[in-house]
Amino acid sequence: MGAANADRVSTLLDGVQRLAGDRAGPVVVCHGDPHLGNVLLGPDDEVWLVDWDDALLAPRECDLMFVVGGVLAFAPITPDQERAVLAGYGAVDIDAARLAWFLAVRALDDLSDWTRQALDPTGSPDDRATAARIVSGLVSPVGLVTLADTALRNPA
Repeated sequence: MGAANADRVSTLLDGVQRLAGDRAGPVVVCHGDPHLGNVLLGPDDEVWLVDWDDALLAPRECDLMFVVGGVLAFAPITPDQERAVLAGYGAVDIDAARLAWFLAVRALDDLSDWTRQALDPTGSPDDRATAARIVSGLVSPVGLVTLADTALRNPA
């Protein structure tokens, strides 16, 4: 995996443990996975958030991590999109440490899941190769592991 990536993963693990007790906050209904792949635009500019199978009660940062800083390197959120989402979401005081915690948890979850798939001997060669490419993206300079590492090291 490389020393730099191992250092970032170690930072995520330490940060998740360190901030676990501080992540409590007011809870709201969260989608749990509100990235652009789960947003549909209707014919009259209606916006539909779909795929609610990960819905949960959690602090707002659980969903806002997908917008503030972005989660998906292949579908980055532009500043205009961020402003539009936050305007529609309403006034909210985003807790940087809580946001970093949710980013780190998501990064570790994605990294472990995709690594397992990349190494699964029962998986097809194509599926394993796809999973390996996703792992490479997660640890890339613009990947989720790097974003979470930066958020934990430099909370706004």
